[in-house]
Amino acid sequence: MVPLTIFGKKLKGRKRAVLCPLFPMVASHTLFNKTRSNILPQLLWISYNTNNYINTSVTKHKGDIINIFDSLKNNILTSVIDEKHRRELCIKWDLLTDKYQPTSFWVKTRIYCMSRLENEFADKRYWFLIKKEIDNFLINCY
Repeated sequence: MVPLTIFGKKLKGRKRAVLCPLFPMVASHTLFNKTRSNILPQLLWISYNTNNYINTSVTKHKGDIINIFDSLKNNILTSVIDEKHRRELCIKWDLLTDKYQPTSFWVKTRIYCMSRLENEFADKRYWFLIKKEIDNFLINCY
């Protein structure tokens, strides 16, 4: 459904795990840590594109990005597995280093996704509110 080039470059190997609809529920909370990385823009961009693909195919209209964002946040906060296993999976998928640091992949794709998301908002006031929430999003997992 979502192209492998969703982040501007083709996703290769195990990193394609981020395209799975269940990924937000199994992503390590380390990836949402404000001081290290915050992958919310990438997940929102994937969700938005997935939703638009489905809605365009079925109902011929685009989804509301604010509703998609709210749904995504609920999915992220849904605990499917414990944090230890989340980290192990993210290391296996080459999304975290062995020292539990986000890989450079996240920094590069975050910039790309923030730019694309901003372009989706006709009313820049809404983008400012969403951007502020993205920048301040933090999961208390420690």
